[in-house]
Amino acid sequence: MLRVLTYNVHSCVGGDGEYDVPRVAAVIRRSHCDIACLQEVEVNGEKRKLRHWSEKHADNQPEMLASATGLASISFSGPLCAYVGEYKRSMCEDPFDEVLVRDKEATSGFGNAVLSKYPILETQSLVFDCDAPLSEDYIYMAREQQPRGARAV
Repeated sequence: MLRVLTYNVHSCVGGDGEYDVPRVAAVIRRSHCDIACLQEVEVNGEKRKLRHWSEKHADNQPEMLASATGLASISFSGPLCAYVGEYKRSMCEDPFDEVLVRDKEATSGFGNAVLSKYPILETQSLVFDCDAPLSEDYIYMAREQQPRGARAV
């Protein structure tokens, strides 16, 4: 029987607010899955915070999780290339709206990963159409469509 796990890892931040990649890997290992389909996975090329709940890090979470779980074949797609950065709010803006800085060099990604004990022979990134952005520099998470995608393996 093939065992498949689907798991929203929430940027490897637990319900306690702690950033803990090994804890996420332990959950994957305990499932005894052959293939893990993961959502809200982060890849950072430099130390930064990708979402307001995330931790500042320079980790490649898919690679770290693959190494820690023995699911050595990796496929990652991160259509949301942005991070928490400097943004000056106007007086009329909601202080709780999440505003992300667009990563124009694409050194950071937030998206989906597939880890497998079997070789991944072919992949395809499926990026869904969205409206034109409100800004070339920022993503207003509550006011516009964010880049969305899926991973076909």
